[in-house]
Amino acid sequence: MFEFTVERSVEIGATPEVVFDVLTVMRDWPTWSTMLVGVDRGPIAKGSKLSLGLRTPQASYDFSAEVTDFRPGLAFEWLSRTGVPGVFDGRHRFEITALGDGRSRLRNVEFYSGLLAPVLRRTASMKAAPAGFDKMNQEIAARAEAIARGAASR
Repeated sequence: MFEFTVERSVEIGATPEVVFDVLTVMRDWPTWSTMLVGVDRGPIAKGSKLSLGLRTPQASYDFSAEVTDFRPGLAFEWLSRTGVPGVFDGRHRFEITALGDGRSRLRNVEFYSGLLAPVLRRTASMKAAPAGFDKMNQEIAARAEAIARGAASR
């Protein structure tokens, strides 16, 4: 009752390492992402603090997060909280699986929980979240595939 999940996956024509770099080199986000905004504060590692933003037609907001999982080529996850823990928490996770032949599957999932989860689940922003995740995945895939083809500068 006090939690819900939004999840989408995409196959990408690039290795897990390339996909991971696309996700974690925040200074490059403005070159490929219309939704994600990040402030590059140096190397990302487990325990790092991130300043992030999300821009969608339904909402635009900035938030802080802590990196809770950082395994190159496998997973990148952060936890953000609205107010104190348990009010409304979001654990955003990217999981990358090697498919062979230079291909990967990206699982993009957010686990929402807290006292406000049942209310916020019904908002226009949350109802539009699956489509937003699909768009984000397509942008990540396009960037990673361009790098894999050697078409994008690093």
